[in-house]
Amino acid sequence: MWPGGDPSQERFLSAATLTCLGRTFEDDEFTGLPENTRLYRLVMLKAAKFGGPGEADLPATARAPKASDVWRKSHVGGHRPERRGLWDVLAGGLLGALGRRLDGYRKLSQVEADRLASTQVSLLGGRRG
Repeated sequence: MWPGGDPSQERFLSAATLTCLGRTFEDDEFTGLPENTRLYRLVMLKAAKFGGPGEADLPATARAPKASDVWRKSHVGGHRPERRGLWDVLAGGLLGALGRRLDGYRKLSQVEADRLASTQVSLLGGRRG
């Protein structure tokens, strides 16, 4: 994260792991997932200031986190690697993990974002991120 949009103030927030658990071998009537799609698990770790691991602990902790280090978990299925990339899987996992927490957010056009950013620059005397 870059507070105030300033790269020199870069801060580490936390980490997440995205793990492929396998694939469906046939259409699944229970979940509605089609044959030959991938299944993933997303595990989001708590930030260090909330009792999660710090940046130095991550290589080991992210691979095998303790239950007390986990903030949110979700599972997502239906990924077709020949059609979509891992960013799509990550978005699905985040939506599953965060759900209604995302209700107040909406996508902005580049014009809207530029207009709002320039308003903040003039009102606050500097760029805010």
